[in-house]
Amino acid sequence: MTETSVPGSHNTDPIRVYTPQSVDHTVNVCAFATLALLLYSVLPWRTKQYFSDQFDSVVLAKTALLLLALAGAVWIRGYAKRHGRRPNDVPAFAFLVVLVYLCASTLGSLLFGDLSASVKLSARAAVIALVILLLFEAVRPIVLIDLFARLLTVATILATASGGLSATGRLTGALPPLHPNEIAFLAAIPMVYFIWRTANLDFNALRLAGIFALGIIIVLADSRTTFGAVFVAIALVVIRGSRNAVVKVAIVATMTVALVFLFSFTDVFKSLSDRGGTSPVDTLGSRTIAWDAVLHSAPGTAQMLFGKGLATKKVGVEGQWWTSQILDSSWISAYVQAGLVGLALAALLLLYAILQAIRNMRPSADLWIGLLILVMIRSVFESGLLDTSTSFIVLMLAALGASTDARRGPKTGSVTTAPL
Repeated sequence: MTETSVPGSHNTDPIRVYTPQSVDHTVNVCAFATLALLLYSVLPWRTKQYFSDQFDSVVLAKTALLLLALAGAVWIRGYAKRHGRRPNDVPAFAFLVVLVYLCASTLGSLLFGDLSASVKLSARAAVIALVILLLFEAVRPIVLIDLFARLLTVATILATASGGLSATGRLTGALPPLHPNEIAFLAAIPMVYFIWRTANLDFNALRLAGIFALGIIIVLADSRTTFGAVFVAIALVVIRGSRNAVVKVAIVATMTVALVFLFSFTDVFKSLSDRGGTSPVDTLGSRTIAWDAVLHSAPGTAQMLFGKGLATKKVGVEGQWWTSQILDSSWISAYVQAGLVGLALAALLLLYAILQAIRNMRPSADLWIGLLILVMIRSVFESGLLDTSTSFIVLMLAALGASTDARRGPKTGSVTTAPL
């Protein structure tokens, strides 16, 4: 049984609508565990090493985690259905776009790349998308995002606590061995969600402590892309927040004080603009070298259309002391891995996600848009938007979640609460 809240009724309290207290405890716990399996199946377990069809203990373990996540998602959906929970109506358009993208990439690998490695990576990406689709059928979108935000907070803090500052002064992880840019992105997702919730729904001291810890992690990770993206996303969710003006002023004042402190008493901004000791292959200038090498290559018509497969992670460069370089852009990667067809499909998927987010009622629309801002800005300078990565998980969560929420009612109409 579900309740429908309409404007003016006693069920329009946003805290009641968006708080996952009425969701079955077993489904929540199992969904959290499934998300954890999914997350650790895509996080890197080794540094500076990409899958090239090798078969070893790490590959086997990550594959096992992914299959367990799939089994968990299937079980959760069946459990919820057996206990009278009507499945959510989840549009499959985003999932189908991903499948076509992976098919195009696989065709390219058959013609020009490493077919075996690309097929395995494509299969893993398809399973990731399927797991998220199945989870949304059993769990309300806002609940799933809440669980994922908590999971990322724990995972980020554990990774940074086991790691430390590198020789360049940037925060790195050890369990698993995460690059500073990856750590910053993992911290940015829950930070945006927690601030969105504070600006729209309720206040929680523990959540405030989490925001503070995540902010420190982002600063210490020294990731320019994530720092700029999270600033834009937070500004949007705060300005459009639906709680009273006092709350918004308090959030803005706190952020302003933090920025003034960082600017006046630390070297954070100087470090962001000119990271001392950074390897030349990690800089924006080196990224443009790789991009230029791709854009000025002359592939045949078929390769231009379908690419070389998901296993293609690097491009050869000339005139430098290094001979090859990672692509470092999801859009350049999409062109190399899936060609012009893949590039068009990636743009279509993002456009669809944005349109679905806009169709949502506020404040949920602001959350989906904030998450999409993060992945869109990051996609320009980091690869992984349509690959076996955290960015891909977030994109699918935002695309499927926004489209599911949009089905619950017109933008100015009703909002469906959690099952009772």
